[in-house]
Amino acid sequence: MIAEADVDVAVDARAVALSLLPDAQPAWRLQDLLDFEPGLFTVSCLSLLDTDALDEQSASVALELVERQQAWLAEMGVRLTARVAGPTPPSPDPEVFDPVVASRSTPG
Repeated sequence: MIAEADVDVAVDARAVALSLLPDAQPAWRLQDLLDFEPGLFTVSCLSLLDTDALDEQSASVALELVERQQAWLAEMGVRLTARVAGPTPPSPDPEVFDPVVASRSTPG
């Protein structure tokens, strides 16, 4: 079931994307994308940008958006790495583990 708020966001997102297309009417500013969470929609909007045509302020906003996307992807990569690597083994119990005995048993 789709909530009314979800429909509004989808309509707004489509309007933002369409307004970023070349020759589109400027219904939205690039800065409006700062209101959206990092994700596929923001990436798709950024992919429509002509970076050479951006003024300095718009380029600064675009850079902030790209940095947000990079952080979002990096965080996802960390979660996936942790998932693949598995749980961290517990450290030895200091009541049971004796480093002196352990050092005597290692050749060297």
